[in-house]
Amino acid sequence: MQKASDVLKSLQSLEIAAEHASAEKQNQQQYEQLPLDEKYEEDDNEDKPLPDFHGEPVPDSDDEIIIEGVTRKRITKKNAVQEEEPVPGDEQIEVDFYNADLNVKASETCQEIIDPDNGDGFALMWGGARSTYGIRISSDVVNFPAVMFQIKLLDCLPIKHLPFEEIDAHNVRVGWSTQNSTNILGEAPHSYAYDLLAKKATNNFFTDYGEPCQVGDVITSCLVSF
Repeated sequence: MQKASDVLKSLQSLEIAAEHASAEKQNQQQYEQLPLDEKYEEDDNEDKPLPDFHGEPVPDSDDEIIIEGVTRKRITKKNAVQEEEPVPGDEQIEVDFYNADLNVKASETCQEIIDPDNGDGFALMWGGARSTYGIRISSDVVNFPAVMFQIKLLDCLPIKHLPFEEIDAHNVRVGWSTQNSTNILGEAPHSYAYDLLAKKATNNFFTDYGEPCQVGDVITSCLVSF
């Protein structure tokens, strides 16, 4: 009986050893390194062109800049000095740019020319201005004299920078208003206006009137008592 058990143990140990040997052989086959393809070897040895680069090359260190005597370019934004509008004079009636909307300013060449700011959000924004002096209407309206002024349309500002097209983008309103009224003629209470699209307006009520105007036309606005 003892010999038989010894024989069985030896057989079991042989089977276990055979299983280990078979597993090691499978692992070796699974992780066996394959030879490289000649095509891939040739591709690795080829010099590939560098990708396109835009801008200035970055130096390896700051020492190279000091040695070569090259200084870095620093982009500095200069603060633009905003020139103040000249103070209106007392000798004659003129446009009061201190009593105007933010986007309404005088031309750099002539104070009598209104050159509105047309950048960014100001492109389609209304802007108004008043004269330096108003007119006091007396109680005797019958003998009140006619008062008038004229404007000339010199040019239409470009609006190509807008991302969309606007119908009737250029317009000007000319008229009168009371002292406490806003600069939006025709829409504000106690204001009266005529625009380039042949419309007259008061208290935000627009009706057809006259003919449309264009560049080069002179418009006369008259205040009379009937």
